[in-house]
Amino acid sequence: MERKASAIIFLFVFFFSACQKRPKDQSDNLFHSVSCFLGDNTVSALVEIPMGTSEKWEYNKEKGAMDIEIINGSNRRVNYLPYPINYGMIPQTYLPKELGGDGDPLDILVIGDAVPQGQIVPARVLGVLKFKDRGEQDDKILSLSTTFDGLEAQSLSSMKSSYESILNILTTWFSNYKGEGKMKFEGIEDEQSAMQLITKAHRAYNDEFKND
Repeated sequence: MERKASAIIFLFVFFFSACQKRPKDQSDNLFHSVSCFLGDNTVSALVEIPMGTSEKWEYNKEKGAMDIEIINGSNRRVNYLPYPINYGMIPQTYLPKELGGDGDPLDILVIGDAVPQGQIVPARVLGVLKFKDRGEQDDKILSLSTTFDGLEAQSLSSMKSSYESILNILTTWFSNYKGEGKMKFEGIEDEQSAMQLITKAHRAYNDEFKND
């Protein structure tokens, strides 16, 4: 009887240890399973905060799920006008502080109809809005949903010539939504600069996570 009990205990410990060492299945983690690049100047955007909403959500790349930011025991809400654009991140991108990032995936702004939280949107890259958040770089890729036909824009230059008011709205909103003086706008760079930043962040992702 004692030998049988010892054998059962041994098998339990063995299988528990094996399970602990088994690599985590990341097939349901959108940060890892969704491709970054979809084609020329087109990437995947995972929407975390739909346009017209105020709660601050973020995709947790470790858990593979949406998390709402908590401040003083309550859900964080933007103390300003609701988000004027769909806000999210680009899967398979990662920019650590030594490369000028914040250790998170790249932020992306998606022009188009309001998109439900958690949905993946194919987005044409138009440029990058350069910000400093209390001294730290906080760039945001600007893009247009490929399924949205409400405006025609293939580049930053076409946005400036035909839809400069949209750029003004976005730069004003992101300069003020955290409070006066916290976000400093440093200009807008074109789609080539944006794609270079995305490529750098995708390479950093591969360096950090490809062996996990």
